[in-house]
Amino acid sequence: MNDVMMMNPQYEVIDFNEFDILLTDIKGETIRSLEVDGCKHQSEFEKYHQSSAPTVLPGVTYGDYQRVLVKAVVAYRKALNVIMLVDTGSPYTFLTEETLKLVGVQIEDHPSDHVFVVLNGQRIKVGISKAHFKDVDVLGTNFLQFCDLHVHYPSQKATVTVSPLVPSGTK
Repeated sequence: MNDVMMMNPQYEVIDFNEFDILLTDIKGETIRSLEVDGCKHQSEFEKYHQSSAPTVLPGVTYGDYQRVLVKAVVAYRKALNVIMLVDTGSPYTFLTEETLKLVGVQIEDHPSDHVFVVLNGQRIKVGISKAHFKDVDVLGTNFLQFCDLHVHYPSQKATVTVSPLVPSGTK
């Protein structure tokens, strides 16, 4: 858990508070009504251990714009299956206040605009969803840059495969 997914430093850094995603075609209530890989949004993930976290996030394409949604495991004090919108245009991963509270984050104890959680076995910095996407959990490139993303539109299937982090000082 010492390895942390960090944004590639060669890119311009955008402040969490200044970032927004305009979503007009998908809402939190839509996501809560879906199942991905047989799981509902924010359902409990039983017997979670970081080393046994799934390395493949199964997903689907959804709606008129064929948005990619994947089932991820988010853990803090508790682990949940969370259906997340894959956004390759978002430099950050965001979780809703509801998701953060359900996994055990006391938001008032984190005065900054971010918190660290474990997402499919990887420790990652996430922001709190707000503004136009306040009810949608978003999987951004600070996580995806360590993954393989495959989308097969004809079958409406998607997968994100997590590459294991290489410990510092090894190649």
